[in-house]
Amino acid sequence: MEAYLGDRPYQIFPQRDFGQGKQKMRLRRLNMDNSWCLQIGSINLVVDPWLKGYEVDYAAWFNKQWHKTPPTKTNDQSLEGKDSVLITQKYSDHYHRPTLKDLHPDVVFAPGTLREELNKLLPNASLNLFTNNADTFVIKGVTIKRLPVPFSFGPTYYSYLISTDKESILIANHGLTINDEIRTLFERKTIDVLLSPFNEYRLPAVFGGLVSPGLPALERLVLAVQPRKIISTHDEIKHGQGLIPALAKIKVFDQEMVDQLPWLRGRHLNIPDYNTVSI
Repeated sequence: MEAYLGDRPYQIFPQRDFGQGKQKMRLRRLNMDNSWCLQIGSINLVVDPWLKGYEVDYAAWFNKQWHKTPPTKTNDQSLEGKDSVLITQKYSDHYHRPTLKDLHPDVVFAPGTLREELNKLLPNASLNLFTNNADTFVIKGVTIKRLPVPFSFGPTYYSYLISTDKESILIANHGLTINDEIRTLFERKTIDVLLSPFNEYRLPAVFGGLVSPGLPALERLVLAVQPRKIISTHDEIKHGQGLIPALAKIKVFDQEMVDQLPWLRGRHLNIPDYNTVSI
């Protein structure tokens, strides 16, 4: 089966195996930013699909961005049967309406603040909405838990722990603040994969401040949860126009630093394409 990167076809299903003999979780990028297809336990879960067009916040003059590398197409045959979607954040680069409308998933996990919009956009979908009183859902033996976040006056970014009794993945696509509650949660939990950004992305405080906390925060997270593998997500340097791209200050992680960082060496797994990887 072929997909296209620019004008070049490439095979999307060759697999690299890092499973070391245990039950294997499978991951595949759907774009080079934050969209993934995860196979864990008996479910296939599409995370934050943004596979066409732009993401616009409020208006194009404020923030309009689009992928530098063409994503997987919404009608790609590899997405057939992938009828469960996790929307991690309420923002348009995670909650991308045109893509969701094309995919029309049967089951959606999403922040409760999107209830009204999702009822209009996907009227036939089964909605599982995270709220302060409902932070955990179980589907076919797979637990999807939204992690607590400390109170903040700025934007709120959620992280998610997806697990079975044999494997787990932590999605922290805007980082995760480590406190006593989080330490306690992970004391006896083995994390197979951590998906988190390596880059630092900062805006003026009035527009959200530190959006992605960068390498020092990633190190604290890694030392706290001790994942087997660490994979970069939400680090694409996208095309953009408007106020927000003009104001953004980005510190891009240098891949050549991997072997110089003891907490990253041996754990870092680079996924630079749309091939499936077994963990």
